[in-house]
Amino acid sequence: NYITIDLKLDDTMPHQAFGYPNEFKQTVLNILNNAKDAILKAREMGKEAGIIGLHVKVTQPQICIEITDDALGFTGDVLAKAFDPFFSTKEEGDGFGLYMAKLIIEDKIDGRISASNIENGGKITICIKNIAHTHGKIHL
Repeated sequence: NYITIDLKLDDTMPHQAFGYPNEFKQTVLNILNNAKDAILKAREMGKEAGIIGLHVKVTQPQICIEITDDALGFTGDVLAKAFDPFFSTKEEGDGFGLYMAKLIIEDKIDGRISASNIENGGKITICIKNIAHTHGKIHL
């Protein structure tokens, strides 16, 4: 799809968080797919778009992952409803992607997830606890 991934890491040290690695991976993949879909939709509307940003910020005691796109952002009341069940902006969408992401991040991993608009698109931020030496670790 000719989309550039702009990856930024605060440092290259391995970090660990307690949680469910497969569910976490699926959550990030879902958000990346949403960003890709937003870029493709923006292109259909005539906007030049094609960059997904992935920025891993490490601040004790958290690891925050910001996923951005340069598409259309969250328009109208979409921002307030982004994590609601059964809410989707896609014709074929079921409204469970971001809802499940919120459940996994907040209920299963004890983290936080939020959506916001940025100057040229949208941003999803996931923050989880930076924990070392635990079982069931998520390796970032």
